[in-house]
Amino acid sequence: MGLSPYWLQTEIELAPDHDAPALENVFRAAATITSDDERHDHFSGVLVAYLQPDFTKVFSYSPATGRLSPEPVDSHTSKDPIVRCTDDGAYCLGMYVKPEVLGDKAYYYTMTRPPMDYNGHFGENTIQVTSPSGAMDKGDKVNYETYVVVGDKSRVEQTMTQLHRAFR
Repeated sequence: MGLSPYWLQTEIELAPDHDAPALENVFRAAATITSDDERHDHFSGVLVAYLQPDFTKVFSYSPATGRLSPEPVDSHTSKDPIVRCTDDGAYCLGMYVKPEVLGDKAYYYTMTRPPMDYNGHFGENTIQVTSPSGAMDKGDKVNYETYVVVGDKSRVEQTMTQLHRAFR
């Protein structure tokens, strides 16, 4: 009937109802996908944030230094958390996944695409967490958990440090 053979259950928690209650500029996004589909040998789950076109700057957050470093705008893959900001740094959005949840296979990815037929001539500025899960059979579940941080560049950088300290 044209419906997806996957069931998506989502959960959003705002402070103080998540694992970092003191961080008011953080929300926890969690999801579970359950398959009613045939087996897929190379299933990858992706949690994507599509941002407004003025989120043109890309940064990676280094847990070792607690600092944001500029990254290429076109696309960037990283094991470190990613942040996208407006040109002036007044508005930023970052994603943080607990290190034990990120594991060896998952990674952060940003993409910038110009306006074209594919994206309705609006362009795309994204941040995502990709989680390769391997084979997925009917009835299998894949769980995701990401902390989304918002604020100006300085506040997002400080909050990433607080999250990393809380979850390592």
